[in-house]
Amino acid sequence: MLPLRVSEGAHDASNMKEYQRILIMDVGSTKADCAFIDKVGDNIVRFASGGLNALAADDGKVNLFLNETASSIPQNMQPDSVFFYGAGCSTPKICHDLEAKIASRFDCDKVYVESDLLGATRSLLGNSAGIACILGTGSNSCLYNGSQIIDQVPSLGYVLGDEGGGVALGKRLLGDYFKRMLPSDLHIEFNEEYHLAIADVLENVYRNNTPGKFIASFVPFIKRHESLHYMKNMLQEEFTRFFVRNVGGYEDSHHYPICFTGGVAYNFGDQLREVANNLHYSIAKISNRPMDDLISFHFNKD
Repeated sequence: MLPLRVSEGAHDASNMKEYQRILIMDVGSTKADCAFIDKVGDNIVRFASGGLNALAADDGKVNLFLNETASSIPQNMQPDSVFFYGAGCSTPKICHDLEAKIASRFDCDKVYVESDLLGATRSLLGNSAGIACILGTGSNSCLYNGSQIIDQVPSLGYVLGDEGGGVALGKRLLGDYFKRMLPSDLHIEFNEEYHLAIADVLENVYRNNTPGKFIASFVPFIKRHESLHYMKNMLQEEFTRFFVRNVGGYEDSHHYPICFTGGVAYNFGDQLREVANNLHYSIAKISNRPMDDLISFHFNKD
């Protein structure tokens, strides 16, 4: 497990009032959501790009990503500050190396590289304490004191963890399909839609570079059939596993507001709230993705 990186004081957003043109990047392994904020002109430009995992990317991939990002910024408007929240930003060395590359590319000395988890947390909780959770392709969570992440139950990834996320749901569906445990009508419909052979699955899961993306690609099928008894049970069991194995790991977890972001949380919000209520938790907020609230977090730092 990579060590938890707690934000340093210089990264706590306390001096944002001096920044006039801010570039925010919420960067996942496969896609990035970006926003350029021009406070002078009271203007926000939103754009998307391919993703980047800072842990795995070489200099060529980093430069390609930064060049693509730079091409989407309005001409003659370089940012005076950059906030990069990224997948794989898990150690001080990774973050500091990436900060140097970003500073050089944008000719900007106010660059802050943090984990995607901190970005999600700031979007959900702002400056308030609570438990922030991600339920997307994978899953993650942390305890936040209003300024820093102070505790984190490790995700452990799609092999050992990621309970409740898209990979866990897709893995369950695929396993039940091939083990002949789906209800017959559902089995027939799944087969007619995907025409999957075991060889296809084994190739995509065990020889593909992005097995999690493939496994999670079946979540839309789950969504379309969420009213079925089988799907209700599966969602309830997987979301219960998330709460028990992640949220329950924080001391006094029932006393904190709990917030979620991510496509799975957003699309299955009713089921998620039902499970939370059954376990005596209260969900304060569910968002689809962090960027909308990250813009508010950074724009309003006056």
